[in-house]
Amino acid sequence: MFALVRFLNEFDEKLYVVAASCIVDFHPTNETDYDKKAIYTTYWEDEENPDNTDTYSSQILLLANTKEALENKRATKRPRKAVVHPSDLEVENDTGLLPDKVAAKQGKKREKLLQEASKASAYESILQEQLANAQKKNTKAASAIRGPPKRRRHATSDSEDDTDKCVVSSTELRNAKKDAAYWRHRYNEVSKEKTKLISVIESMQKTIDSKLSTIHQLLESQLPRARTLPDHHHDEDHSIHSENMVGRAATVERRCAPELEVQGDLVCIPRTTTGSGQAASPGEVLASISTCGHAVGAANKDLAVIPPSPPTHSLQRTAPRPPTRNLLGALQGEVPPAQESDPQAMGRPKFSDIGGGRVRGNIISSNCCITVILHITFGLQYHVNRGTTIGSFQAEKIMGHVKPSMVAKDMAVALWGRIGLAQRTYGGKVAPKDYKNPDCVARKELSPAKVGLVLETVQHWGQQNKVPVNNVVSNISNVLAQKIQDTRKALRRQGIEF
Repeated sequence: MFALVRFLNEFDEKLYVVAASCIVDFHPTNETDYDKKAIYTTYWEDEENPDNTDTYSSQILLLANTKEALENKRATKRPRKAVVHPSDLEVENDTGLLPDKVAAKQGKKREKLLQEASKASAYESILQEQLANAQKKNTKAASAIRGPPKRRRHATSDSEDDTDKCVVSSTELRNAKKDAAYWRHRYNEVSKEKTKLISVIESMQKTIDSKLSTIHQLLESQLPRARTLPDHHHDEDHSIHSENMVGRAATVERRCAPELEVQGDLVCIPRTTTGSGQAASPGEVLASISTCGHAVGAANKDLAVIPPSPPTHSLQRTAPRPPTRNLLGALQGEVPPAQESDPQAMGRPKFSDIGGGRVRGNIISSNCCITVILHITFGLQYHVNRGTTIGSFQAEKIMGHVKPSMVAKDMAVALWGRIGLAQRTYGGKVAPKDYKNPDCVARKELSPAKVGLVLETVQHWGQQNKVPVNNVVSNISNVLAQKIQDTRKALRRQGIEF
C-alpha cells in the first residue's frame, strides 16, 4: 500500500508518496485504517541528496493500494490537512527523534486526556450529589414552615342536623376568582357581539319590510284596475288584434305586472298614477322612460313623442319581432352583435363614427297598461368596413387596448355577440376530445368575412399605435379559439344557455 504524507518542519509544504512499509510501526488493514491527526515516523530516502535520507515526523493524508489509485483519489478529492499544534511536535536534535521517545510522548498525552476526563466525571457526580441533598433540605424546610392542613369542622345543632362546611385554601380561592373573571370577560364579549348582530338583523329586517310594503302597495293599487278590465276575449276585433300582436307584446297577459319588458322594439309597462290618484299621461310615461334610459348606458338618446293613437290593422300586420328578452340583460351590459349592411354607413369612411343612437316611439294606451313601441339603438354607431357597424362605446374600448390580441378578441365579441360567438368554432370542426363520439355535432364555422374584419381592425389598430401585429395576424385562429372557450366558460358560470 502507498500513502500520501506531509512532512512536518523538515521539508516544504509539498506532499509526497511513500510506501506504507516506510512508516514505522504502521500496518494498515484497509485504505481507511489510519489517523489523520496522528503523527507518524516515516523513513525518507532521498536519491538526489543522500544526506537527507533519514526518519522524519509526518502526517498521513490519503491511503491506497496502488500509486494509480492514490493519484486518482488525490485528483478527485482534495486532501484535508489536520491542524497540528506546536506542542504535539518535539524539537529534534541533529540525530533526530527515536521511535520510543515519540511513543512515550504520545502515551503521556493520552494519559493526560484520561486524567482530565476522570476529573470531569468526578466533578459531575459530586455536583449531582450536592443537588440531591439540597433538594431534600428544601423539601424538609418547606414542610416544616407549612402549617398543618385545615380540616373540616363539624357543627352540631340542637336539632341534631349536621352541616358540613368546607374550608377552601387561599390558592384555590384565587384560582376560582381568576376563572370567574375570565368567564365574566368572555360573557361580556359574547354579549356585545350578540347585541351588534341583533342590531344588524333589525336594520336589515326594517329594510326588507319597507321594500315589501312598497311592493304590496303597488300591487294593491293595480289590483282594482285589473278586476275592472273588460273581457275582450269575446270581442272578435280585439281577439284578432291580440292574435296579431302576440308575437310583439304580452300586454293583456302581463297587464298588471310591475316589470318593464322589451319585446324586440316593444316595451310594456304598467299604467302609473300621479299624486292626486289620476292616471299618468302618456307624456309623463315617456318622460319616466327617458329618465330610466340613462341607466342603459347609451351615449346620446332623443325621445321623439308621437301623439297617442289606437292600434291599426297596418300596425297589426307588421313583421314579427324577435323573442322577448328582459331589459335587465341590456342594463347589465349585454350588447347586441354588429349590424351588417347598415344604411347609415353607406358612403362613410371605414373605422369612423357615423352618429345615430335615436329613440323613436309610439304609445298604445289601455285601461291598466301603456304599451310603448320603441326602436332603441345603444349609443352612437361606428362604421368598421363594408357597411358593418358596431356601437361607438365598443369601438372606443377596442381601440383603447394595449395588446393586439385583446383587440382581436373584443372585436370578435362585437361582431358576433357573446352567445353567437359561443355557438361557433373557428374551423367548424369537432374538438379532439369528441373525435370518437359519433353523436357529437360540429358547431357553425366563423364566417370568413367577419374574420377578415377582425384582421383589418387589428391592422388598423397597429398602424394607429405603431405596434407590430404580425404575430397576432398569423395566429388569429388560436386567438379566436381561445376567446370562444373563454366566452363559453363565462356563460356557463352565469347560468346562460347557448
